Amino acid sequence: MSAVVHQVQDLQARFPAPPPQPPAPAPVVQPVMTLAPPAQVLAPAVPPPAPAPDAVHAGQAALGTAPAQVSGMDGTTSLVLNRVQQPNPLSQNVTSAPAIAKSYRQPPAFNGTTSAQVMEPDAWFDTVIQYLRDTNANPMEGLRYYCTGDVLTWYNSFTRKCKDTNQQLTLEALRADFIELFGDINRDTPHQVRERLDKHEHAMKPSESVPVYVQRFRRITRNDPQMAQIELIHWFLKGLQPQLQSMCATDASGLKWSTLENLIEFAKGQQWSLNAAKSQKASFNFTVGQYPSAPPKQGGRGRGARGGSTGRGRGGGRDHGRGHGRLSEQARAALKAANICTHCYEPWGKGHRCFKWQRREDGTGGQQVA
Repeated sequence: MSAVVHQVQDLQARFPAPPPQPPAPAPVVQPVMTLAPPAQVLAPAVPPPAPAPDAVHAGQAALGTAPAQVSGMDGTTSLVLNRVQQPNPLSQNVTSAPAIAKSYRQPPAFNGTTSAQVMEPDAWFDTVIQYLRDTNANPMEGLRYYCTGDVLTWYNSFTRKCKDTNQQLTLEALRADFIELFGDINRDTPHQVRERLDKHEHAMKPSESVPVYVQRFRRITRNDPQMAQIELIHWFLKGLQPQLQSMCATDASGLKWSTLENLIEFAKGQQWSLNAAKSQKASFNFTVGQYPSAPPKQGGRGRGARGGSTGRGRGGGRDHGRGHGRLSEQARAALKAANICTHCYEPWGKGHRCFKWQRREDGTGGQQVA
């Protein structure tokens, strides 16, 4: 036994043991931050449930990224930074919100009796059909939800009859049967429309505007949808006021009208021009009082010197049969610039003639001459 011990000691003396090495430092693990997708950024800030520590360590061990075991605050920080990123359940299946559908005013229901809400049954029918089309609904099926009372009874009876007789249910047939049953009983026939036009019931009133006249004209002619454009133009021109009728006989190029809509717009413009000329005339009647002739003299001979009347005396101005005193040069220039006759205050145009003020036919270009 002692011999063995001596041999071991001899070997240790011959081959001394290496000095102890310091312990190797723990590997530094860089924290990996997993960025959330854009949908998670917009999601509510709700922290996902943290997995169990055993599961975290198992996953890190499988990936070979398990950090060194540390304790205290460093261990908590390392655990948070190296935690496996879990998807946010609130951000899953996030889709854009659907486009908001257009909102329309819902038409009222109709029971067969006209009221303040439904004054014209045919207009109500067309409004409901258009509303259903705009909302991507079936007009044939959706119409029933706006029918009550006698109208609902009619709808069910008509659709049942078409089904029993194998007749195709069309919107045109449905509308025609509805108008025949619930339409205006006082509606004019095409023959009655022409009778009313022959009686000049549509004639434009003296103080009526063109838009109001157009409304009355359309209310009469709408019951004859087959009336041609040339007839509508003829009756529309015949109902205008005489002055407008002569101004609107042809278009600006001197050609006959082809559509009623163009004639209506032209008539509106001509009436506006007439009203503007009348208002301009009234304004210049007021302007003349602002530019009187020379003030009457206090002394001298004649009636104008005594009473200030417009006679042949030196003091008063002469009216020359015009109903007003002599105009000052400033007032005359203002009237001529506005193309207004300085005698009668009417708009100056081709062929205009009045007392003592004539239009020279050769070379004056429509200027006013004495």
